[in-house]
Amino acid sequence: MTERIDSGSSVRTTNEDIHPLVEVRDLSVTYLRRDREIPALRGVDLRIDAGRSVAIVGESGSGKSTMVQSLLGILPASAYQTGTIRLFGHEYQQTDYRQWVEVRRRRIGYIPQDPNTNLDPTMRIGDQIMQLVRLNVGVSHEQAKRRALSLLKEVGFDDPHMRYRQYPFELSGGLKQRVLIAQALVGDPDLIIADEPTSALDVTVQKTVLDKLSALVRERGIALIMVTHDLAVASDRASWIVVMHDGKIVEQGDTNQVLTSPREDYTKSLIEVAPAFAFSKEREIAVAADDQVGLDCAVQWVSVSKRFPVNRSKKEEAFWALHDVSLCAHRHKTLAIVGESGSGKTTLLRMALQLTRPTKGHVLINGKDLSSVSQAEMRRARRQMQLVQQNPFDSLDPRRSIVQSIAEPLAIFGKGSRKERKLRVAELLDRVELPQRLLDAKPRELSGGQCQRVAIARALALNPQIIMLDEPVSALDVSVQSQILDLLDELQAELGLTYVFVTHDLAVVAQSAHCVAVMEHGRVVEFGNVHQVLSAPHSECAQRLVDAVPGR
Repeated sequence: MTERIDSGSSVRTTNEDIHPLVEVRDLSVTYLRRDREIPALRGVDLRIDAGRSVAIVGESGSGKSTMVQSLLGILPASAYQTGTIRLFGHEYQQTDYRQWVEVRRRRIGYIPQDPNTNLDPTMRIGDQIMQLVRLNVGVSHEQAKRRALSLLKEVGFDDPHMRYRQYPFELSGGLKQRVLIAQALVGDPDLIIADEPTSALDVTVQKTVLDKLSALVRERGIALIMVTHDLAVASDRASWIVVMHDGKIVEQGDTNQVLTSPREDYTKSLIEVAPAFAFSKEREIAVAADDQVGLDCAVQWVSVSKRFPVNRSKKEEAFWALHDVSLCAHRHKTLAIVGESGSGKTTLLRMALQLTRPTKGHVLINGKDLSSVSQAEMRRARRQMQLVQQNPFDSLDPRRSIVQSIAEPLAIFGKGSRKERKLRVAELLDRVELPQRLLDAKPRELSGGQCQRVAIARALALNPQIIMLDEPVSALDVSVQSQILDLLDELQAELGLTYVFVTHDLAVVAQSAHCVAVMEHGRVVEFGNVHQVLSAPHSECAQRLVDAVPGR
């Protein structure tokens, strides 16, 4: 028997020998639509004991998210649920709102995937955490502030006092994700449910976060349910793995046993397409460590620095996001830019897209400095470079059809008649291997992988020479990741494209990049052939990144 005193100073006693923390029996969930019923879960049985880390894996549409919503009691009104859910020895009904609110407030911590839709853009992050502390614990303002600062430090913020005062838009995606993790820890939970908690994090921060979650499981006897598409993370961090497909659990068991000796064909297929930390011989190119400038550069950053103010009224608090960076993306090759959150990766990408001006230095696109060109010249230059963003659903207008989304850049630049543009869209759909029947569909009718293919097709519409890719596969499950990366490789070979690839996934870098630049605190600390840098890193930062890769 274990006894704990929660943050509200009331004694909470559990006996894991009698009751598992989570027990699901014959759980089925069906979404009721106006004209049809859509089954999402089909007779699921699941048991999770205290102190166990469980990974739920499977492709998009397998039922993972519905399972999480069921365990949190947040299924939409359109969902019809049968079967039983027992948490901490008590049975919970879908309609018992008060019970669910109380259990979420004190017993379950939830880490959602997308920080952009789960943080209030109008509130400082410290205030958002402190608000939850006071709600859950009932302490004074000063005590709540100290607890919020402690949580920020606990999840790896470098300067908790500075970050406390910042708004979400001032943080990178990885830092925003850490805020969500801090919020989940506020109530000192017995169960943490994490929905892709590290998909936006670099490998070192991912390791820090997962180490913290593992420590909570080990030291406090809590349970962790982690939904992830990363089988390497599941292999490293989960003692039990649940494989879902088409609303059913097709295989579950000891993680090592399932991943090394899977019984089901579906599990085998997931393992086969999972990215491994292996290098492609075809991508090995000769590049010197100091070959960061030259005639063969499609994109060239020349001694660029960038200064951002934290508080405009206090100039001394401004910080330099980039320090004298010189870097080259070679024509027809892939440059990967890696580094921890806040290292300057995204700032470099925004400079190349002419969305951010350097404080010092300049950026050349195909040898031309665009900082002082006319508006007409800039417009022409923008046709040479396009962006593929991280979240395929956020990058597409939900009100527009697929044909409208892909044709948008053609219409903006006045390319062809409406009929000619539609023909071009049909051609692009074929190129990214999407069926023509999707021309009139809306993004909500497509899967994540299909939406990312649409985003790639739109980026190709104007025949660009350079494509910037900001974490283009981090939001996708492993089988779709593999398909998108293969597609990008094929397009580069066929069209001679130059890719600038910002990512935190070194397994993807190892397979897809020719050169890699490792960034730390706004500086390039290592640059070279991807095999050379990742197999024998010289800098401490690169070594730290490689050491943190899960599943190696």
